[in-house]
Amino acid sequence: LSRLPEDGAPGSLSLRPVAAEPVALVARRGHFLTGPGPVDLAALMAQDWILPGPGSPLRRAVLDRLATLGLPAPRGQLSTPSFLLTLATLQQTNAVAPLASAVARQFAEGPGAACAVIPAGLDITVAAFGLLTRADAPLSPVAARLAALMVPDPRR
Repeated sequence: LSRLPEDGAPGSLSLRPVAAEPVALVARRGHFLTGPGPVDLAALMAQDWILPGPGSPLRRAVLDRLATLGLPAPRGQLSTPSFLLTLATLQQTNAVAPLASAVARQFAEGPGAACAVIPAGLDITVAAFGLLTRADAPLSPVAARLAALMVPDPRR
């Protein structure tokens, strides 16, 4: 399961999409932006942000969506590929970070939750992931069976 790489040779890979990945913005529990009601976008954009490194699909999706909405790129940015550093920094600062919504829910629910979701309503989505294969190579029988269970081939 993967996304099409940006540097992949056109036509050499085939992607059978599974799903797009919605994104949630999170902050430490008790952060003023995690309360009920609409989020003040100016206040959101004034926060420091923790973003994945350059070239990350999540980073690209966030920055592209902010630009589409006419919002500036976050002014204070910590770039890290480390999820653990992201969580630790969230818990100890007022920074905000984008996470896949499914991941954000896991870390924001229940007693002792590590963070809280910011109800920003920005509708950020990372491009679809799916079953990525070489277009000119058949799958092995085991890989074909697994692929059929995960992502039915629309040609059948």
